[in-house]
Amino acid sequence: MKIQGFSLYLLLIALCLQCAEPNNTDTSTTSPQEETTATDNSTTANDENKGTSSTVDYPQLNLLDLDKMEVIGTYQPQDEEGDCSSSAKKYAYGDQLLVVDHTNCYDYGKSSSYYLLDQQERLTAFQEIDLSNQVNAAGDGIDVVVRETILVFQNEKSYKKERVDTLVNGYPDIPKGAWLEFNERSTTYLFGKALNTSGDWQAEIQSKVKATLNQMEDLPSEVPVQFNGTIGMGTRGDVRNLLSEVLNEVKAARQNGAVPVFSPLSTSEKQLKVAVKNGWENLEDYQKRYSYYKWD
Repeated sequence: MKIQGFSLYLLLIALCLQCAEPNNTDTSTTSPQEETTATDNSTTANDENKGTSSTVDYPQLNLLDLDKMEVIGTYQPQDEEGDCSSSAKKYAYGDQLLVVDHTNCYDYGKSSSYYLLDQQERLTAFQEIDLSNQVNAAGDGIDVVVRETILVFQNEKSYKKERVDTLVNGYPDIPKGAWLEFNERSTTYLFGKALNTSGDWQAEIQSKVKATLNQMEDLPSEVPVQFNGTIGMGTRGDVRNLLSEVLNEVKAARQNGAVPVFSPLSTSEKQLKVAVKNGWENLEDYQKRYSYYKWD
């Protein structure tokens, strides 16, 4: 009983000392209101640096329908650069201007640059698509390295989206030589495979030739055909007309926008993403690049 009484006495002394202790709350601790404000500010800055603000629109200028725009200027460099050729056009695009510059380096690849400007020709957005060709590891095909960049210049800041992708055998394997081979006394071949001429062979030709044309970025002036032996002029004419109709149908579909021009870019499964290091691009650098165009 004496021990319990002594313990109770110590407990009462401890409580009295705690009540007498001054309030030494750390004044450096942020109040709930201040903490919320700091978090909100850092989030806003983070959004701006990463370009994720809802006010930033990344226009894919390469998807615009140029056929519906008026060409108001053209530019052709006097001195072509090495193995490349290029040309540019300026379009009226509502109350804005759109400049499209295509450069073709043939076996090495091609690139396109798009400039979106206001009426004072001040750059507001820029897009560049570069397709570089390289022989694949096996040496039997062409891989395409795709680099795409979209820049938006807004309130003296730049926002960027980009993607890089390597497309294995990026271009379809278009047959070389004659697509259709008619032989007088032997098998007729379509893309190297025997064609059953006893059935609806015209429909098969139309279907397979059209499918191949739709995979081509640049359409041929005519579908390659070869006649061996004594093939009647009527048959030759019918076949050539059939191939010509298919080619013209594909050309018309592309001009109307019903079927887009094939590009390795369309086969890339990678999506454009906001750049990790954003805001570094200088508007004046791209404005200077645009100033090199001398419009006719």
